[in-house]
Amino acid sequence: MDAWGEASRRVLELELLSLKQLCRERSGSAPGIEAAAPETSASLRAERDRVASAMDRPPPLDFLREAFALDPFESRVFVLACAAQLEPGFLALFSALGAEKSRLPTPALALELLAPSVAERAGALTAFLPTSPLRRHRLVELGEHPVHALRPLSVDERLLAFVQGLRTEDARLEPLLEPLAPALLTDAEQALASELTALLTTVRKTARPVVNLVGGPGQRRIARAALEGLGARVAELVVSRVAPDELDGTLRLLAREATLARRAYYVDATGRDVRAVCERLDTIVLAGSEEPLALARPVVVLRCPRLFSGERVGLWRRVLGEHASTLNGAVEGVAQQFELEADAIEQLGATLVARAEAHGAAIAATELWQSCRERASRALDGRATRIEPTRGFDDLVLPGDSLEQLRAIVGQVRARGRVLDEWGFGAKLSRGRGTAVLFAGPSGTGKTLAAEVLARELGLDLLRVELAGVVDKYIGETEKNLQRVFEAAQTSGAVLFFDEADALFAARTDVKSSHDRYANAEVNYLLQLMEDYRGVAILATNRRAAIDRAFLRRLRFVVDFPHPDAALRRRIWECVFPAGMPREGLELDALARLDLTGGSIRTIALNAALAAAHAGEPVRMSHVMTAARREYAKLDKLVTPAEFGVQRGVQR
Repeated sequence: MDAWGEASRRVLELELLSLKQLCRERSGSAPGIEAAAPETSASLRAERDRVASAMDRPPPLDFLREAFALDPFESRVFVLACAAQLEPGFLALFSALGAEKSRLPTPALALELLAPSVAERAGALTAFLPTSPLRRHRLVELGEHPVHALRPLSVDERLLAFVQGLRTEDARLEPLLEPLAPALLTDAEQALASELTALLTTVRKTARPVVNLVGGPGQRRIARAALEGLGARVAELVVSRVAPDELDGTLRLLAREATLARRAYYVDATGRDVRAVCERLDTIVLAGSEEPLALARPVVVLRCPRLFSGERVGLWRRVLGEHASTLNGAVEGVAQQFELEADAIEQLGATLVARAEAHGAAIAATELWQSCRERASRALDGRATRIEPTRGFDDLVLPGDSLEQLRAIVGQVRARGRVLDEWGFGAKLSRGRGTAVLFAGPSGTGKTLAAEVLARELGLDLLRVELAGVVDKYIGETEKNLQRVFEAAQTSGAVLFFDEADALFAARTDVKSSHDRYANAEVNYLLQLMEDYRGVAILATNRRAAIDRAFLRRLRFVVDFPHPDAALRRRIWECVFPAGMPREGLELDALARLDLTGGSIRTIALNAALAAAHAGEPVRMSHVMTAARREYAKLDKLVTPAEFGVQRGVQR
């Protein structure tokens, strides 16, 4: 124990000696009680004050008196409540003074011992009310007894350790708290943290408002930095871990611990009982939320700065150090594409640097990109299917204009950072930063394949969302489902592919009922999310003509996927068979006459290859045409002589 702790123990000892002297004086010549020592209470008090004045900071008993505004009587009641738990010898003294079986002090004993006159007792009675500092701050607990004046007084373990100068924590609170790990801050975040520290320094002397950090991903980082600047220990209070029936008592313990250990709390202002916590926790509370809180208690609202790509570039460069200069623009690329928070950037960067230095090699740009991509990936609660993109533009057969539009989408996404940030277009756009695309065409014409190609070209994940599974019959639920999908994808900027958009997208109807209004609202909400989404969001539909023109105007690209003509079908047949597949006598011109989409052609090619492999033969026209007839039957298409004319080796 250090010198301050030793001095604190001495002050406590002198307080207990003074109390013991008083008890002996009041007990008179009770059997078994030794006579009062020659030291007077005044001399003990003088020695106690001399030790306390020599300490570099107040002893615990003086700290409690000042921090919780205890009057002299309340201060002595607190020492009385501690006495029997610290020194068993007090039990006999209290018994001699009339304590009951537990021999713990009671309000009645405290009044008789510490306020013997009628005038003193009149003012002292309030010390035992629930609103008194002793009770309100849980400095003293009252046990059970039918007579209030005979309820036993006690002090919990946390306070007993504190008054002895021991550095401990309240074990009851630790399961409710999570430490806030240190993290890098941008310049704007550091400036806000410094402003918040100055604000808290002022309000600690007056009222204690809730400081509401609104928006932005850096709420926890800013809260930690600000409170550390104040000299406070900060932790996040996980409100969901607090038992509802123990909320009031727990909040009192939390407030008391904030005073004893210079703690402050950050609260994520979502979920149950958060409002009650923010209203009733009597200490500094920093609450993070998306929108400003409305509380009866005073609230100071501070807007957290958004972490733009420029700030992320700065964070990446600080973490990567000299390695950043060898990455040739890759840092700017990942900062633009992946909305990682500062702690994630710090962790990823440290891992990459450690790995590079362990192998004596530079960090590869592909390694940086892939690490960010893996970190940014999040589960979507079954609302989306993650597709690993493997095919490129060479696998895609489309008319020239459609291909050009797809390449333009890739180019726009790659140039987005320069245009929005460096050239300043971002400051002029309140919305519409995203790349909203419509793929329109019959089934099997390559819409999903094109989405995969875009994702592969951009080095991103492809998330396929079945809109039929997102649309909910209950009003308002569809919007919630859509928001969850976009929020989950936002960090990675993945390519979002909404298949079967006809489940939601249809011509705007006349508003005849509330459901008509909400159907249109759902479409508008989806388009708003697509416009604001940083990545590429694609809607696929089989019925472009059914889509209202007002909706089409809000899309950046509309790419047509027509039913392929004979020339396109021949190109599809040319590339559908792998180079290593054995073949014999395939007539591509004849196959191109089959009026099919690319999806059906791929199905026929695979079925023909499987049949040939089973027969131990190379793929021939007979295998392909047999598979084609079955595909026609599946599609309920008429087999015509123009398409299925006599082929060599094929029976009609």
